[in-house]
Parts: sequence; C-alpha cells; structure tokens
Amino acid sequence: MFNNLFVKVVIRFCFLYLILSGEFYCFGDSNIWVEPSRLIILNLPVGKKIDIGEYLNVPFTIHNQNDVSQIFLLEIAKSSTMKRKLLQGYDDLFDLDWIQLEKTKVEINAKTSEKIKIYANIPYDKKYCNQHWEATLNIKTEQTSGQLFGLEFSVQLLVETESEKLSNEKKPHGSFSLIPTVIKFEKVKLGQNLTGTVKLYNNEKATHTYIVTIISPSDKVIEQFIPRTVGYKKLPNTKWITISIPGAKNIKRKKNGQKLEPIKEITINSENSILGMLKVKIPKSKKNRNQNWEALLFVRQIDTGKVNFNRVQIQTK
Repeated sequence: MFNNLFVKVVIRFCFLYLILSGEFYCFGDSNIWVEPSRLIILNLPVGKKIDIGEYLNVPFTIHNQNDVSQIFLLEIAKSSTMKRKLLQGYDDLFDLDWIQLEKTKVEINAKTSEKIKIYANIPYDKKYCNQHWEATLNIKTEQTSGQLFGLEFSVQLLVETESEKLSNEKKPHGSFSLIPTVIKFEKVKLGQNLTGTVKLYNNEKATHTYIVTIISPSDKVIEQFIPRTVGYKKLPNTKWITISIPGAKNIKRKKNGQKLEPIKEITINSENSILGMLKVKIPKSKKNRNQNWEALLFVRQIDTGKVNFNRVQIQTK
C-alpha cells in the first residue's frame, strides 16, 4: 500500500518551504524529486527480511532532471527528531536498524533516475506483531564546490506489523496496545449478527483511563491521519458496529443538536488488560452487497492524549 502522490520540486531562484507528506527545503535551480513521497507498509511480517519496494510493488526512486550529476546522502531517522509530529496512532520505530538502505550515498547522473532498495528486517518475536511504527527517510544533496545551498527532504515510512492474537502469557511491545490490530469479518450476510474481540493492554506501571469509539472518517481526514487499507472504502455508518467493554461508562455526545453514538470510557489498572467485544450488523439493502468497508476502533489515553487504533474490515456478500 502506498500514497500515489509524488513530489516534484521545480524552483527558480527562490526558496520554497513545502509540506506534503514530508518537509522540503529547496534553493536555487532544482529539478529533483522522489516517488513515492510516503511509504505505507501494512501487515508486515516479522522475522523476515523484506524488500519494501517488492512488497509494495513500487520501487523507491530518486529523479535528477538537472543538467549536472548530483550526489545524495540517505539515512533513516526517528520521526520525533524531525520538525513534524508523529502521525496519530503511530510510535517511533523501536530500532532504526530494522530499516536498512541498500545505499546511503548515491551519485545520480544528469537527466536520470536511480531506484534505491529499502529493506525491513524486524526480529522474530510475537511481541512485535500488532505494532504501528513510523520512521523517516531523510535525503539531502551533498554540497559541492561553488554551491551555496543544498536540498534536503524527507519521506515518511509507516509500518504496521502483521496482526496476530497473542497467548495470555505474552504481552505486546509498547506501553499501550490493541490485540489484534485487524479484525476481519468476511463473507458477511446482510442482517446477520456477528461478534469479534479485541484486547486492550495497559503495559505501564500506572493506571490509565481510555476513551474508546468507532470512527469512519472522511476520505480527506483518514488520508491525512491514518491511511486506509487499499481496496477498502469507509464504512457508511458507524452505528453498524457497537462496542461492549466490561465496566465501561457510556459518555453521551451531541453535535449540532444531533445525538451521536455514545463513546466508552474505561479505566485499566497498571500492567493489566481487558477484553472488549465488537458487534457488527449490516442492514439488508442491495447497495450493501459485495462491499469492502473499513472502520477504525479508535482509542485515546485521556491523560496523555496518546492514540492507538484497530482496523475493522467488513466484506459483505
């Protein structure tokens, strides 16, 4: 899965500061761009070395359409060290060595392009399943004699590792987790009542309270914050999914005088977990047949504002 948007920077004797899915600093006469500008890797296996370009069927490419050759320096960095905030629901990649570059320095001749292989190699451990991580591929041009300024830009890497249920003895990595991170309802009959379960983990040495709700944001919102899985559309109505969590409070909501579905508020003791249930029922209607829908189980830690999410995928007959 990837964002088709690519960034082409064409500047003549000016300075442009542009934010798309990364940050771009451009000076002078430049005709350099990369594609894709954001790499979104879903369901990434752990314990295997993965060529990300092959996995996504989209090679990462640097284009140099200037009249002179250019040397580029590449490095993987923690997104939190960059000027932008981490994407909601994602943490800094735990170990930067898990993303490896084929080359950290490359010279690209004038009017040509170069494909750069990027590898993911997350060690085999079940605790690394069900993770949402973010890293940044930072690229800058090497300044040569006579150049006053260089070009620097960054590419966002979003990694979601394979979704898998864990044994009761095994805790997931991270301070706050949802297991599994993808709940699939396949070959759904319209009007049928279905259930699925999700476990919320508080792995910290402190008690926390969480807000839990189902969201199905607009295309624009979900693309800016949490990218949707390729092949799925947003769920038309979040009321088709209800959440049941033992001990949770219902918080009533209104918007523009209209009643909204209540959200859940649940407190989880330190180093503890709780099992929640999702109930799904899709109304009988011709327009609901043969659909692939996705919604998000959205969880926010109240005191810190930290967010996590679970994908709920529904395929109707």
